[in-house]
Amino acid sequence: MGRDVAGALNGEGSGLVLDAPIPSTFEIGRGAVLLIRGSIASSSALRPRRWVVELDGERQSFDGGTSRALFLPVRVDRARAGTRARLRVIAQHRGGETVVVDQPIAFTEHARRPERIDTPIAICLATYNPDPTLLARQLESIRAQTRRDFTCLIHDDGSRLERWAAIEELARADERFRVFRAEHNRGFYRNFEAALALVPPSTPYVALADQDDVWYPDKLAACIERLDASPDTQLVYSDMRLVRGDGSVLAPSYWTARRNNFTNLDTLLFVNTVTGAASVFRGSLLDVALPFPPEQGRTFHDHWLACAAFVAGGLAYLDRPLYDYTQHESNVIGASELRPFTLAGALGRHAVNVVEMFVKPPQIFRNARAMLEFYELSYRRTALIAATLALRCPTLSAEARRSFALFDDRLRRAFDLMLRRHLGVIRRGDSTAMIEFKMGMGLLLAHLR
Repeated sequence: MGRDVAGALNGEGSGLVLDAPIPSTFEIGRGAVLLIRGSIASSSALRPRRWVVELDGERQSFDGGTSRALFLPVRVDRARAGTRARLRVIAQHRGGETVVVDQPIAFTEHARRPERIDTPIAICLATYNPDPTLLARQLESIRAQTRRDFTCLIHDDGSRLERWAAIEELARADERFRVFRAEHNRGFYRNFEAALALVPPSTPYVALADQDDVWYPDKLAACIERLDASPDTQLVYSDMRLVRGDGSVLAPSYWTARRNNFTNLDTLLFVNTVTGAASVFRGSLLDVALPFPPEQGRTFHDHWLACAAFVAGGLAYLDRPLYDYTQHESNVIGASELRPFTLAGALGRHAVNVVEMFVKPPQIFRNARAMLEFYELSYRRTALIAATLALRCPTLSAEARRSFALFDDRLRRAFDLMLRRHLGVIRRGDSTAMIEFKMGMGLLLAHLR
């Protein structure tokens, strides 16, 4: 064995720099991925062929590649909840093995902290420095619901004190509204996770809400009626109007150009079509959904919930607007401009890319960097979703197993994504902006670099 630095926490003294310390306690719920990220210092001689993560002797191996970046998605089965283990990160190289991390870690169930509520509907509304006028309008539209048997859990992500005071003041008028505040801003993904953790396990229905939209009076009633009509369906979402902050209409439907999708798991993994604020789902889905997977790149709560609901039983869609989706410059994400590709359109796009590379040779390197970015951010983010759901839903359908296999980081998956899955998207007319092809190309380049 090579130089062994057992006992060195978080790579200290080994040339390994972690993006964040490995936690001493890790919540896994029904299974989770512990993501270890970092890099090898340029001055370090440590360049492993493979990385091994060991939990009390049980090993998981990862390709070391040629990059100095470290990305180790460690799968932790639900059977480890309530146990402690010795976690070691080992670099395997020509000279043997080097232990770069050696520390104890405790695995726990997800620490849900439910509120005591006696209504069948929980609305989880996430806020961050909301415009008081728009928030007041949103809360009034929730109060006007024909289904009045709800509790609205408002979770704030560390807004400025004057905005937090406005939130408290607006919620005070109705006892069905309860407010909670995080001390530090963690982003909308973790803010929604914190809001959902407040929902009691016995709550039948959960709705998501943004801070600046306007719900139609029957939004809750219509979505719940659709859920009740299909016992297997886990999540229902609706269409929406796109409006400006002043209420003027930009588009009568979200689907003016982009194609909706709630029946194909491949496409849903590539590109989400389920907007959180349009959704109502079964409270039991939170057993699968919590805790959320690690963040990688731009990570969205509604994409994760949609994938979890699809695998757990399925999605349904209400083909009419049930709220106004406000578009303005501070949107976390606004309306999508993705359009479906025809076969001719896709071939034309590929031809343009090839011609550009011959006419402008530097374009080859720009394209390569862009494809590698799709691998690092989009492919790996989706791989974390797939790995987490595979742990939490052991009785996966054959479709889910095939779709999740695309993200096991093997070289042959690159050709599957660029050929068969790419053609499948084109044949169905789905709107993905060729992300599946870009993921596949990025995966190929990652293996070749």
